[in-house]
Amino acid sequence: MRVKIVFIVLITVLGGCGILGDNGNNYEEPDGWFTVLSDSLVSFNDDENFQELDVSNLFFLDENHGWVTGRLQRNGPDKAFAASTNDGGRNWKFNFIDNYTRAGDPFFFDMEKGIMAGNVIHRTSDGGSSWTHRMIQSGEPAVGVTTVKFQNQFIGWATGPFGAIAKTTDSGVTWNYLDLGYNEDRFESISIVGNDVWILGAIDPGRLIKTSDGGESWQNIPLPSRGEDDPLIRFDKVHFINKSNGWLVGSYRHIFHTADGGNTWTLQYPQTDEQIDTDSIISINALDSLNVLALTSAGAILSSKNGGQSWGIQVPKNNNSINTTIQFISENVAYAINGNRVFKTVTRGEK
Repeated sequence: MRVKIVFIVLITVLGGCGILGDNGNNYEEPDGWFTVLSDSLVSFNDDENFQELDVSNLFFLDENHGWVTGRLQRNGPDKAFAASTNDGGRNWKFNFIDNYTRAGDPFFFDMEKGIMAGNVIHRTSDGGSSWTHRMIQSGEPAVGVTTVKFQNQFIGWATGPFGAIAKTTDSGVTWNYLDLGYNEDRFESISIVGNDVWILGAIDPGRLIKTSDGGESWQNIPLPSRGEDDPLIRFDKVHFINKSNGWLVGSYRHIFHTADGGNTWTLQYPQTDEQIDTDSIISINALDSLNVLALTSAGAILSSKNGGQSWGIQVPKNNNSINTTIQFISENVAYAINGNRVFKTVTRGEK
């Protein structure tokens, strides 16, 4: 497989005053949210047909080390990429994947070994320089894989459309398909805490299932509702921080919280008619039981410091472009894909 590697240095940080010098000593990260990867911050000397970046997903190991996946749109065949940074987004190393036009949800054990969702499951052990391609199961159609998550360095889960759920026990080298009979569901979100695995199916009316024994048995968890007179909520993401506390988010900016593992749910947002909107909460991530960030499909970023009892809007509607992921890293640092750009904050989003 022929793989091109491009090193890109970010010169100017948009949305703030930070400048990266040759040695990085003059770099200052501004308050609030600022851009660390976008079309205007990159150039490809060997690709004159470059049009724009199509950024799809991100995964950070810590404040400085992380990955972004997506497509390089060109006047010609698109190129899939997996870009890594070791300095919090100041510099990016791009690895292009030939003969493949979709790079999806990534999960990395370290900066060398990782898994990436896509048309099939992809695995690298050399920092993205080369990838092996794995079907969920030999003979299964390539229906696509939406997300991958791991319980530990060996056991992981992958999901996709048509009820696809797969499990690996060897760090993603081989995968076994679980036929649970949910052929009408599109499983798009996984949350893992210890041995507890929650998987959310996003096709209306949706489905939330849970296993605590490695997939031997599954429990159907009832999804919350506002009532018969309210519009049907399409849930997009599930996120638990421990066995009890978790969130479900979806259309009309709905955020539900559970404190008993999903037996009961409490509506946290919207709390007033004025907060109901046409966009959806498409990603939610909590640092702990108090600090929570959420991202909407229209680019708004919501923040809570009390576990979701109240929410403030840090970023209003930004655009209707691709907004997919938000990830809390530490008390003040977080990353988000918002408007086909990668954003970062070192002040918990506050200015």
